[in-house]
Amino acid sequence: MKQNPKIILFGKTGQLGHTLSCALAALGNLLVFDRQTANFLDPKRIHDLLVFHKPAVIVNATAFTAVEKAETEQQTAYTINAEAVAVLAHYAATTNAWLIHYSTDYVFDGTKSSAYLETDIPNPINVYGLSKLQGEQYILDSGCNGIIIRTSWVYGYHGGNFLRTLLRLAEKKASLQIVDDQIGSPTSVELLADVTTQIIQTNIHHPRTITPGIYHLTAEGETSWYHYAQFFLHELQEHGLRYLLQPEQIQPVNSETYAAIAPRPKNSCLNTKKIQRLLDRSFPSWHSGVQRWVKQLTTELTAYRNHPSSYPRHTIT
Repeated sequence: MKQNPKIILFGKTGQLGHTLSCALAALGNLLVFDRQTANFLDPKRIHDLLVFHKPAVIVNATAFTAVEKAETEQQTAYTINAEAVAVLAHYAATTNAWLIHYSTDYVFDGTKSSAYLETDIPNPINVYGLSKLQGEQYILDSGCNGIIIRTSWVYGYHGGNFLRTLLRLAEKKASLQIVDDQIGSPTSVELLADVTTQIIQTNIHHPRTITPGIYHLTAEGETSWYHYAQFFLHELQEHGLRYLLQPEQIQPVNSETYAAIAPRPKNSCLNTKKIQRLLDRSFPSWHSGVQRWVKQLTTELTAYRNHPSSYPRHTIT
């Protein structure tokens, strides 16, 4: 990979893409595209865009992630998560460009008793997982310089995610039921963006250190959605943020309590030793990422209270 390569980032307005656009800008020569300027429902348009700009690195943060909707909008899920990805892979294979693509724990069925390795055989149990696995396979089959980063339970300060949903519900509900039989590792977009930047920098200065293939990347540790929610609400209290919903008012329930259209894996834990060893670093615990999220919320709410006319209506109790 040559110095200061031209980088294209797809999906700049998503929670991951938003953070990636800031992180990758430091590398220089970055072009960013959103769903309006690069519509993954039109794979030919994506191909033409790549041919015109001739990037040396493609970072794909675009995905159809609505797990429930994927069951009924299957063609849309496959077009975005697989067919458009095949176009990226083909371009990378024919030009020797690098492709960094994000995938998911949902390629596994969640029945393993320990964290999944990159070498474990996938077995998706919903359409979202199947479409993401197909995208992975297109990259591997193309023979391109493709780095597939599987992650889980992604959240950021911007965009929709579990913490944003819980914050909204905490304003309105005095009690809540949350699933306690699904485990995973909440992973911040900051960690994903930081490691992505390191991968690109490493392959600029030390080519082929990070070889094409699949890598698992999550924060350290594991938790259930129930304990994740409790920890988040406790952190809000620690920072003086009071909401109607209290941690002790959350009730743990089984997955079967919710009549979800799409089944979810019970175990979403991914073993990250491979990428940690290659990058010679350790990853932070999932707790620290949530704590940073709450600190950012506290800072923003304080600024809002001091200068309310400068901010839009915010989530304040």
